[in-house]
Amino acid sequence: MLRQPLIEFNPVEYESSGIESAVKPYIMADGSRNVLVTGNLKPQAYKGSLLQVGKLGSRFMTQAGDGFAGLGAFGDLEGIGSVARVMAGLFFSGAGTLYYNGVSQAASASSILQLKLLASGAFGATYQAGLSQPSAPTIATRTSLGVGMSGKLKNGTYSIKIYKIRSATGARSVASEASNLAVAVETDGVGQSLRVTFPAADTNGGDRWGVCVTPRSFGSTGPYFLYKEIDEADLGTVDSVARSVEIEWSDGDLVDQPLAPVDSYPPPACVFCGALGNSVFVDGAYGDTVDGVSASNPGTVIASSLPLRPEEFPLDWLSFPPDAPTALLRGGDGFYYRFGRNSLGVISYTGGEPAITYQLYWGTTGVAYPHNAVVAEGGRLYAKTGTKGLVRIGAGGEPDAAWAVPVLDDLENLSDAETVLGWDENNQTVCVMNGTTVWPFNSTLEKWGAPLDLSGEVTGRILSAATYQGALYFSCLDAASINLYKFNAGTGSVMKVFTDWSVSADKNDYIRQILIYMRADSTNPVTVRVFKNEDAVTPVFEKQLTPEIGKPSILPVIDTLIPDLNTYCVYLEQETAGGDAGFERVVVKGYSKLK
Repeated sequence: MLRQPLIEFNPVEYESSGIESAVKPYIMADGSRNVLVTGNLKPQAYKGSLLQVGKLGSRFMTQAGDGFAGLGAFGDLEGIGSVARVMAGLFFSGAGTLYYNGVSQAASASSILQLKLLASGAFGATYQAGLSQPSAPTIATRTSLGVGMSGKLKNGTYSIKIYKIRSATGARSVASEASNLAVAVETDGVGQSLRVTFPAADTNGGDRWGVCVTPRSFGSTGPYFLYKEIDEADLGTVDSVARSVEIEWSDGDLVDQPLAPVDSYPPPACVFCGALGNSVFVDGAYGDTVDGVSASNPGTVIASSLPLRPEEFPLDWLSFPPDAPTALLRGGDGFYYRFGRNSLGVISYTGGEPAITYQLYWGTTGVAYPHNAVVAEGGRLYAKTGTKGLVRIGAGGEPDAAWAVPVLDDLENLSDAETVLGWDENNQTVCVMNGTTVWPFNSTLEKWGAPLDLSGEVTGRILSAATYQGALYFSCLDAASINLYKFNAGTGSVMKVFTDWSVSADKNDYIRQILIYMRADSTNPVTVRVFKNEDAVTPVFEKQLTPEIGKPSILPVIDTLIPDLNTYCVYLEQETAGGDAGFERVVVKGYSKLK
């Protein structure tokens, strides 16, 4: 009988969920492995994972400025929180050893917001964000004027307040309580000067003092205007009293001067942090009234800083989401996605007072862990939720689960604790990772690639992921370390493709010829197998072929006779070398007949 085309397979997307009875010649069926689907609808063999020598992974990873950061070393019990680049500072909170671009930064996150400053290309000293309120100074009028003094303090009452300044970051503390009251007197029209004695030096980088004074005869009530700043190093001994300076002023010196800071409190204890516009915010604040806030027991409140003052937080600039945060992700210019276990909201910059606001988005859908969510193409959010499985933000803002239907059979039993989502910008691919398996979804084409089996090339299980310069990096935890790998940048993988099961048009098909079109990056043999009658274990045909390298080509034609095929599928396998490789088309020829 004449050979005629029986079926042509063009395997360009993966499905594990057999939800339709019709043959799908375009799918890679269950059992296929290590194939991405690229932007021009081309199957591409996974190039492998590249170990980042000299770098370390971490329990939690995130983008931070022009790099990527991590929290949690191998020896840490947990890694959770946030790392955000703000001007020349790296702000961080949560729990775990701090890493930047895979290098330890000799600091550990806690419920206290901290920062490190960039100097000469490296992040240096660590500071707690904000400065504590100083104790009140003590003052006294002097009986004789010091050098350079003219006796500006005329008859009347005076008092002062002081606040701390860290010149390295520009942070200020809230002003102290008022000093004691001093009464100045004039003698022959000449007033007095004032000795100011300061409390102990700050231990959190404060190296200057702001001195705020009252106008004449307002010593009992204020207001307090900034008169001058004084270096800690300029304090000396006045009237045999250490840590003192001599000052004087007139009311004219206070014109157009700012008032003493009254809202510049340190940020509250928190787990997460971020920066929007000209403000910083912290999340997970104000938790248990006895145990306080910790990474494992966050509060529910968002607090925001003063504009242009990232370390200074008014006590009443607060927002109240419905539950504690579990994940915080930068969504785009001007907003963050904020997950709780049962909610999704948006933290956005509005520019008012406070400049940061919260809006609830989903009221019943959330995530359990920070690694359960990722921001992908155009700021679109994807997540592994506890109630709806894999979802993303739909066109109307609702949770959309339809995109994950083709892989439901593979993913339905994955735990939240060990499921990590990542984004590979270079390939427009959302990666759902669990253990050493990755399910790649091309978000441009809306198609799944075949699962990537990393078990032979990474050690341990995938723990966290972040995007850096368009590429996906991920951490793997084994028995001795946390290693860092680059996605799709290795030396190849074993590409495996099962076609869908084809059903004979009559009683049985007889295969007489198989033609295979592919792109090969090596001369490693291509294994071809044919299975029949829904038995994908024992092949009824097997052959190895040698491909050509460097161009799309047809493999040597297989002429054969495979009879009595009620249903059948073709299996293709090749070990690739990290270049451009993929099976593009399989043409099966033969004839159908009735018994």
